[in-house]
Amino acid sequence: VTSLNVIPLVTFYTKRVGLMCAKPLMMELAHLNIKHWQSQSDQDNILHVARVPMLAVIGPTQNHDSNGNLLPFQLVVGTGAATVLPMNADMKFVEHGGKAIEAGRQSLLDLIDEMRMAGAKLLRKDQSGTKTATQAQEDASQETSPLMRMAHHFADCIAQMFQLMASYRNLPEGGHVEIKGNFDIDYAPETSIPSLINMAGSGFLSHETLFSEMQRRGVISDEFDWADERARIEEQGPALGSM
Repeated sequence: VTSLNVIPLVTFYTKRVGLMCAKPLMMELAHLNIKHWQSQSDQDNILHVARVPMLAVIGPTQNHDSNGNLLPFQLVVGTGAATVLPMNADMKFVEHGGKAIEAGRQSLLDLIDEMRMAGAKLLRKDQSGTKTATQAQEDASQETSPLMRMAHHFADCIAQMFQLMASYRNLPEGGHVEIKGNFDIDYAPETSIPSLINMAGSGFLSHETLFSEMQRRGVISDEFDWADERARIEEQGPALGSM
């Protein structure tokens, strides 16, 4: 028995398939991660093989004297030693051709692209799915991605938990929750970020917009505010090399 008139249970679903049941959202990405680990292991092994050449002896490996008696043959390998080979014999190091190494490297790069695309599926916008209370306040026709819907749902769940805690203490309200994040598809942030910086440097993008884009990508903490940051920039004076 508690002081609440409801059961204090808040359930957060990701990919719901039934009551208290859900499927992992990133199962495809998990399988690709396993495949990448196996391929990386093979690549490391072939690199080890390619870096260690194999010594091969071609032709007869035994000598005979004039009477036909078998002479001892001892193979000595080293920078400070000489090896005496039988007549018409040859010895050389056999090295890896290297074609499989490049093929393995390309396979790893392709897997990385596949993993990036698998993760980006959660950022593709659509109009499916049931909207949460937070989303209902927005435009009903607005397209949202699965990750954005889950973020709003998770915020609602946390708000419900806070409300339950407030009810325990006879408080009127538990507070509000807002989850911020970059819910837009950015397949190659290492390419988009320098492009944004170049646009701002060329005057095609405002510094405030650049600040917001960096914040949206997680480069700058959400705790910083552009107005405060601009005031700090003005206080510190011109940057080196700008005069």
